[in-house]
This record gives sequence, C-alpha cells and structure tokens, in this order.
Amino acid sequence: YQAFATSDGWINVGAANQRNWLRLLDVIETPELDADPRFASNLARMQNLPALVEILNEKLQRDTTANWLAKMEAAALPAGPVLGILEMHEDPQAVARDMIVETSHLIAGDVKTIGHPVKFSKTPAKVARAAPVLGQHSREVLEKLGYDQETVASLIESGAVIAA
Repeated sequence: YQAFATSDGWINVGAANQRNWLRLLDVIETPELDADPRFASNLARMQNLPALVEILNEKLQRDTTANWLAKMEAAALPAGPVLGILEMHEDPQAVARDMIVETSHLIAGDVKTIGHPVKFSKTPAKVARAAPVLGQHSREVLEKLGYDQETVASLIESGAVIAA
C-alpha cells in the first residue's frame, strides 16, 4: 500500500498480497517484474522497496489518475485517488458516509470538519460540536471536578487557568 504520483495527481494502490501484486503488474503492463527475484514475494518486495517504488513511480507517471483508477477498478485492484482537502470535502463518497460534517465554531462560525471514521450500527458516533477555542470549557470542567464558582474565578483571575 502506497501513494504514487500520476501524470496529473496521486493515487494510493493496494497490492500487498500476491494476487493484487499480479493484478498491478497486469494493469501497468509490466509482467516481467514477476520474474524478477527482487519482487518474487511480498517479503522480497519489502526488502527491495526503494527499487520497486522507483519502477512503479516511473510507470504510473505515464498516465492520468482517472485512467489508472479506471484500469485498476476493472482489474479489481484496490486503489483510490489522493485528494486535496477541498476535493475531499466535495467527494460524493465522503459526503455520503458523513465523513464531512458541519459544525458551528465559536469564532469561525459554520465550518466543515471530519466526521467520525468508524461507523457502528448499534452505537453510532458523531461529531456533535466544533473544536473548542483555548479555555472555552475551563469553567465547565473545573465545576464538574467539584470546584465552586468562587474558586474557579480565583484560578482564572490568578492566571492559573485560561478561560474564554
């Protein structure tokens, strides 16, 4: 598994087992690499990774991301584009999986952020609020720890605690 440059972007390719390795060789039209002892097994490929990466980079830079991904999809080879942040925010799959959620930030207002990556049917997780500003929850945390409001105010006034 690794990201490789294409002629117009980047793709991440998953060829970590022998079956996917052979699929990759078919896609990049380089079957002779299977006979190369440096790449005959996954262990050998890992031991010779710099040489392999150099060869794969040279091959994959010959075509576009879209063309490589279409060929890899047709070959059932795990692969995907490497997206920039703005591209990722617009990706239909990321949006459909609630990987892009909107929250209301105290200073920045409505912002897009990353949703929870793990999806459980019985215990769904969600991003309920934006990242706090420095000291935003200081009073709340200290009061939950048992400090009274007067002590919290004193800690803030002395500079021992930052509060927004």
